[in-house]
Amino acid sequence: MAATQRILLLNSEATFRLLLQFRGYEVTMAHSFQEARQELGASLYNLVVVQVEFDRHSALQFCEELKRDYPAMKVALLAHHTLYFPPNTCPDDVIVRQDGPSQFLKQVEQLVTV
Repeated sequence: MAATQRILLLNSEATFRLLLQFRGYEVTMAHSFQEARQELGASLYNLVVVQVEFDRHSALQFCEELKRDYPAMKVALLAHHTLYFPPNTCPDDVIVRQDGPSQFLKQVEQLVTV
């Protein structure tokens, strides 16, 4: 994995940022959709990870916006439980928090190396 892989974490915990930084990723955190939009306007990212908490609909809308504006960028949703989506739709992947940190890192690595 190259150290130049850039990841934007939206509404995530610092633990995930630390895990990714330890693995050599360049990580930026945003705490709102607006802050994420500002970050995306200023820099390019390989992956955006959006934590889904209470408003799944807004997260999906943001995902669709990202795929429209940045088609080459990967988008993953970080959820407390498994979410199902039709094939060939946003997101590129769903990362389930309950699967643990090693699975989180494995899925991130798969997304940025595709």
